Amino acid sequence: MKKKILAINVHPNLNGLWTKGDINKSFANKIIMNELANYPEVTIHTLAEAYPAYKLDVKKEQNLLLEHDTILIIGPIYWYSLPALAKLWIDEVLLYGWAYGSNGKQLKNKKIQLVLTSGSVKEEYSAEEIGNTLEELFIPFRKTFEYCSMTWLPIKFIGGLSSKNVETKRPAITKQLVDFTNKLTKSHFNEL
Repeated sequence: MKKKILAINVHPNLNGLWTKGDINKSFANKIIMNELANYPEVTIHTLAEAYPAYKLDVKKEQNLLLEHDTILIIGPIYWYSLPALAKLWIDEVLLYGWAYGSNGKQLKNKKIQLVLTSGSVKEEYSAEEIGNTLEELFIPFRKTFEYCSMTWLPIKFIGGLSSKNVETKRPAITKQLVDFTNKLTKSHFNEL
């Protein structure tokens, strides 16, 4: 059976191998990926684990994209964007003549969706708070994927996942993340 959904996690430290502030306490992306792994139609791909030195196997990445109908890019919001690993992946994998250009039609009509996590709540990503909405912040990603003839799906966001007092809040946050992931997968399976 062809796997329909490719879940690419772009969190640079999913397993807490190094620390940068509270990053080693982050567990939201790990829970989402673990829940997605329960579905046989989903291929789990964690870039930081596959490429700890950030040297991507472009052909392997392109083949993964070809084998799937829907691509989920899952990760935290870093400085009003995705982590650098996501940008590296885009720059190295979505090549002229393959992903775009007169002969670059390999990704045509494939669906793409960002699944974003944050310690901040969605209301903080607003024109009033930061000058832009969440959707506006990610226009460069949308335009990049649309330029590759992909179908952009609305961003899925789950916020308020601050690591403060995480141990006391872990059961409630875990349930929230599991419910979020179940809704996410159901929405995609209904489309397939």
